[in-house]
Amino acid sequence: MENKNEDDVQVEIREHSDEDFYPEKCPSCGGREINRHTYKIRTIQDLGAPNICRRIRYEKITFKCKKCKKTFGIVHPLMPFGRSYMPSIINYAISRVLKKGDSIRRVTSDLNELHHVEVSIGKVEE
Repeated sequence: MENKNEDDVQVEIREHSDEDFYPEKCPSCGGREINRHTYKIRTIQDLGAPNICRRIRYEKITFKCKKCKKTFGIVHPLMPFGRSYMPSIINYAISRVLKKGDSIRRVTSDLNELHHVEVSIGKVEE
């Protein structure tokens, strides 16, 4: 975990990688000789606090089987697939808008100002 300070706000960066869940065998042919093929680093926003900005730096890896030459990825148990936000942010917005009846503008404003989550009104409406 890496910490930085920006404008009196502590930035907390946690790092996760598919390398931590290296596959034992190829899902196509069952071969056990697997190499790392490519990777991409994603930054996913997490729910912060008034003085803490939380981000997740996630390394998504593509693996390649030496036997059948197919490439594949894994489903990381802690990272949501194809999302820019952690589930905590989505649950927070749903709870505030649907259960408590807060306006989308107010929830967006609170996420931006209080939790340091860069989100637009359009994203909360989705």
